[in-house]
Amino acid sequence: MSSRFNIYNALKDFARRRLLKMESSELYFAIFFTTSGAIRFNRFLRNNNIVAEVKPVPRNISTSCAVGVEFYYKGDLSMLLIQDIKQLYNIKSNQYILKYAKSH
Repeated sequence: MSSRFNIYNALKDFARRRLLKMESSELYFAIFFTTSGAIRFNRFLRNNNIVAEVKPVPRNISTSCAVGVEFYYKGDLSMLLIQDIKQLYNIKSNQYILKYAKSH
């Protein structure tokens, strides 16, 4: 019973730390030239302990049927700009504010 309690407490602590990190960060959505670019970027963010999720690109920012990466980040965005990113948006109050755009 003690080990279950320890696992439960560890998971609860992890969730609390993740929530605090998200609350102190800004929400972004990145669109990529390729699906593989989105998957690579998502892996890069997760490996650097940045909360991220691959999601369909919202219709109000692109009509293409593609996936992007939604993530929470606080810091210098230029550190995250890789060649695969086509557009990067900051999400505030359900509004997508373009922060970066690259033509192919």
